[in-house]
Amino acid sequence: MYNKINEIVREGESVSTILKLVDVRRNRGQLAFTVAIHGENYTCSYVYQDVCFDELDEQYGKTHIDWLCFHIVAFEMAKFCSLAPEKIDFGLYAHFCTPTFFSFWQHIVFHIWGQWRYENNLPDYHGPVLSHALADTDVPAIDQRNVELDYLVFCGGGKDSLVMMRTLDRQGIEYGSFIYTHSVYGEHQHQLDLITNLVDRTHAKNVHFKQIDDAFIDESELIAAKRGVKCIIHAETPCSIFGALPLMLNKGYRCAVLAHERSADVGNLVWDETGEEINHQWGKSWEAEHAINTYINQHLIHEFSYFSLLKPLTDVAIFNLLKKDVDLIDYMHSCNIEKPWCKKCAKCAYVWLNLKAYLPSQRVDAIFGGDLFDIPENEKWFRQMLGLEDHTPFECIGQIEEARLALEIYLQTNEHSLATQLRSEFDEDFSMIVDTMTMPMFDDANLDPGLQQGIEAYFRSEAGTIREHLLSRLSDRVDNVPSLA
Repeated sequence: MYNKINEIVREGESVSTILKLVDVRRNRGQLAFTVAIHGENYTCSYVYQDVCFDELDEQYGKTHIDWLCFHIVAFEMAKFCSLAPEKIDFGLYAHFCTPTFFSFWQHIVFHIWGQWRYENNLPDYHGPVLSHALADTDVPAIDQRNVELDYLVFCGGGKDSLVMMRTLDRQGIEYGSFIYTHSVYGEHQHQLDLITNLVDRTHAKNVHFKQIDDAFIDESELIAAKRGVKCIIHAETPCSIFGALPLMLNKGYRCAVLAHERSADVGNLVWDETGEEINHQWGKSWEAEHAINTYINQHLIHEFSYFSLLKPLTDVAIFNLLKKDVDLIDYMHSCNIEKPWCKKCAKCAYVWLNLKAYLPSQRVDAIFGGDLFDIPENEKWFRQMLGLEDHTPFECIGQIEEARLALEIYLQTNEHSLATQLRSEFDEDFSMIVDTMTMPMFDDANLDPGLQQGIEAYFRSEAGTIREHLLSRLSDRVDNVPSLA
């Protein structure tokens, strides 16, 4: 295994393959740390608007808050697994690395870095081993705390966040909103303006901010090229959950609420080499949610819950629920390349196709300024998302069946030669897709009991309406376009 790993280090380069935590600094609302790998140092910092670490130390004890910060730092360090370190050294936090923690950390890393192992053809790499001894005692979880508001809702500014917040608004459920900006996505104020413009149009009771500056991710393309790796993976979901814990303690929130849909549980491909499912979105899956929620409850904060409000739904339902707030779609953005939309990545292509299928076409055209089938770079993404290539795009998008249904309905009111050609390359039972994809599924949804009954009733009621509408549109399509019947 190590011979294969060492191939990604430049020939003749004699540098360490140990990932080491160099230092950690925290004061008032800032947590910053530096790590070293391959002879280079990289710094990452969190700046919270509404956290005071001094207050947390006083209320819960410095050891407990250091224990919590260790988890934040450890999961931020996981992104350096993209450089295949052989060993990891947690430095001044090494005394916190218990067998339970490290087993949990390895489990998350193994699954999230499945895509990285696949793209770099390293089936035997399971992450770094420890360069120091394991700790022999746990820090007990925080047991007693003041809870002032149940739900802290994460908002990234996309369609899932919008549907989640407006669903809570319609149920009359109070919540605070959590926004974080990241240096890799461009200028912080621009990101903040985009997201707050959306949040301001909801009923969020409080709005909290965090700013992340990350030298490693900012330079990830150059570093990947230098080190000969095909991609840099960042465990953004676990990092965001652990990174929210100081805010939840300081401001008295009980639940972290995200908007991960059911489609995130479906992988991109099955890797022949290992037989495992590779899922770009594994960090958003129910399996990951359950593991993270259980660990935090048992080892960090007892009175805590993390769940996804939209886990019962697929994108077919979510995009159709946007009809209730069509006047707000101008304020959404989902692109990870250029905010709000680069218009030539898999995420933009997928979101645009679904918006064109289900929402007023003129409204969507005003946002995107044209037909994304016209952009040559997008043909690759459309072919992948429609299941016409080896695997679906490594992006946070829906399933093949969802993309195929969106294309079918797009062609009901739009004409494009590429779209027509792609449609001719597959057969599909669209009525079955509608039946399957509109029905909410609650078996693997860890909804908080305080809102479960109302949310289930709302989703079931909306599902029936969406189903009937889509079946009617499909019937019109068959009647009016016999060549595709």
